[in-house]
Amino acid sequence: MENKDKILAMDDCRKDMKKVLKHFYTIRKKKNVEELNYTGVEITHHSVLAVSHNIKESFTQKSLEYHDERGRSPLDIVLTKMFQLGFQNGYLSAKKKDGNVFSTKKVFEIMDENLTLSETNDLLKKQIEDLQNK
Repeated sequence: MENKDKILAMDDCRKDMKKVLKHFYTIRKKKNVEELNYTGVEITHHSVLAVSHNIKESFTQKSLEYHDERGRSPLDIVLTKMFQLGFQNGYLSAKKKDGNVFSTKKVFEIMDENLTLSETNDLLKKQIEDLQNK
């Protein structure tokens, strides 16, 4: 039985997501991968930037070569950046207006009650309303 509290290794997550993508799509790496001048949404949160480059820097020639030497493809970098953006978005959206982190403990308590999705959504909405009214 899988331990649901285990922190997942990023390499394992990337490999599994690549398998899913490859199942549904044909993904081929270009022979000559060139630097990408990325101008899209960016990672800005210090908790991610403390351990990783932002997206623009991740697709420079130097960074692509670094990852290639370690067996990571541009697709690996894309999947990692998607995960990091999701983390950043979730963390920031969970913050209250006064800058404190939303009651993550309460959210996990609600999730552990084995409620239906609808019941869980109702409880979480109530929690958010209570926080907004404080």
